[in-house]
Amino acid sequence: MNAKTILSLIAVVLIGIVAVAWMNDLRPGNQTEDFLPDHITVIEGTTLPRAIQEARQRGKTSVTITDAASNTIRADLSSPTHTVITLTGAGATDALTILEDAGIDTSAVFATEEGEGDTYTFTVSEVQHAELAGFLYEISLRVFNISSTTEWTIDIE
Repeated sequence: MNAKTILSLIAVVLIGIVAVAWMNDLRPGNQTEDFLPDHITVIEGTTLPRAIQEARQRGKTSVTITDAASNTIRADLSSPTHTVITLTGAGATDALTILEDAGIDTSAVFATEEGEGDTYTFTVSEVQHAELAGFLYEISLRVFNISSTTEWTIDIE
């Protein structure tokens, strides 16, 4: 065999390998979207707004933030016109007063409901992921006194 034949065979084998790899990537379930996992433990500055946005894109209905003290902030994203937020933990029932005293705009809040124990639910007319993430961050900081998002876990459900 001469050098030209050997190079041609190598080229055919490489093309075959690339074709097989490409076909494997096209099989259902093998697409490698750059989505966040459903359970997030490493939180950066853009993680929460991205989690909210991706939850909607993926057809999920909620995002839940949990801190080390087991306080939870759950945003129900199932409606295209509003978001239902449920807080569970010490201080949850005083959330709106605490936020207002801190100068946080709560004018978009309606349909408040106190649950059993330390559970409080309210609805906001905000659905834009960045604005909603900022509001949830303020709840974490002001109501539950969590000074850093590194103490969170986020679940996309």
